[in-house]
Amino acid sequence: MVFFAQLPSKVYFDSGTDSGEKAQYVLDLCKVLFQRGYTQNENLFELIQDGATHEEREWAMRFPLALKFLFPYKPLGKFN
Repeated sequence: MVFFAQLPSKVYFDSGTDSGEKAQYVLDLCKVLFQRGYTQNENLFELIQDGATHEEREWAMRFPLALKFLFPYKPLGKFN
């Protein structure tokens, strides 16, 4: 069994509520991470999309949000 010494610095979860998606699993996992010090919208983001199904087109609609959360734009500053 492998154990990780450190949890990831940022975590993004999303789920739909149709087609067998288990949104409650996402909520339960987030609850554990909150207990371990994660903060909503700071280093943990969860999205439960009502009516969304387990299909690529649904994931594609949510993917830009995941990218923005995990890799926020940070200007480099002025160049000399």
